[in-house]
Amino acid sequence: MKIKSGLAIVAGLALFGFSFAASAQFVSPGSILKQSKVRVPKPEPTANPQPTASTATASQAPTPSGSFSVMHQAHMGQVVFTRTDLDRDRITEAALASSFNLGDPIFFRVYMREPTAAHLAPRLPGKSPYWVSRATRYKAIFTVGGQVVETHFRIWGKAGDHETWTTWRGELLSRAERFQPGTEVFREFLSRATRRGLMGPGTHQIKLEIVPYAINIDGDVNYNGSSNEAPVATGDVVATGEFTLTVKPGAYAKSDPKICAPAAAPSNPALEQQILSRARSQWTRPEAPPVRVTLTYGGWNFNRHPISGAVIDRNIDTVIMSRGKDYCDFQAYSYVQPNVGGFSVANSSFTSEPHNWFIPCSCLD
Repeated sequence: MKIKSGLAIVAGLALFGFSFAASAQFVSPGSILKQSKVRVPKPEPTANPQPTASTATASQAPTPSGSFSVMHQAHMGQVVFTRTDLDRDRITEAALASSFNLGDPIFFRVYMREPTAAHLAPRLPGKSPYWVSRATRYKAIFTVGGQVVETHFRIWGKAGDHETWTTWRGELLSRAERFQPGTEVFREFLSRATRRGLMGPGTHQIKLEIVPYAINIDGDVNYNGSSNEAPVATGDVVATGEFTLTVKPGAYAKSDPKICAPAAAPSNPALEQQILSRARSQWTRPEAPPVRVTLTYGGWNFNRHPISGAVIDRNIDTVIMSRGKDYCDFQAYSYVQPNVGGFSVANSSFTSEPHNWFIPCSCLD
């Protein structure tokens, strides 16, 4: 499901991750650009790297990345889980795990029978393997308590990766600061499951299925699109895994940035209420109204004119948390007050990173 931003905002640059400290620079009155490094997963090295589709000739067609390992052969068509992040050649049977507590690091590896582009190709006649690779996305389908929760991975991988990869890794939850596929789907699963009254205290058996699909990239192989776009072709389940997850009382701690919202700065109740009131007055997503504001940066940033030095506005980083019928989520904003002879609440606005992040609805209880 596509989750749109709740506010009519001034667009900012992407901020991929959970650290929201702002750095202001002059652009125009009432606007701000956020600067950050985008974290993206890096492809794993192979013993004999294959040319990508952008460089390969007809005689150098990409091939699956390496022969199937003993682990791959033993777990073909499976998702396996580990407590630590292991490279393809370091994972062993002894490292596999099948039970976790909510809050524990949970890593996974997908073992497929063929590259995804080859799997989807029969459903996309006339499309080149490179086109299919660029169009490839993945669903993560969780089943718990007899109920199915369908989620979508965000875009990952470089051009040509899905032509060659038969195995890839990710994480459902970790304490690391780098991004790998999986964190976003696990957060969405917890959000939608807790909204349905699932995943409360107790031990739960969870099944995870990986399903590839392709979106229409309109003939432009450089088009990234969105994981939320309607599929033009959907594959079969390419890998399945199961694990048990124990949720202890108090596991949904509001102060835990890996379970709930990002780490908070010292609270300022009056300012938080002011931001919440302003957000409610401008909200464009009635199906998921804002219910809480948390500051994520300790003070105001001041945006000055580069020539005169006059203060144009001030801004502070915050997250706005929402509760909808089917999910709960948050989005990071900079709350901006223009300087019009004084900092104006009535003319205040928001800039945003482009992503909503799901959170368990239990975090808002």
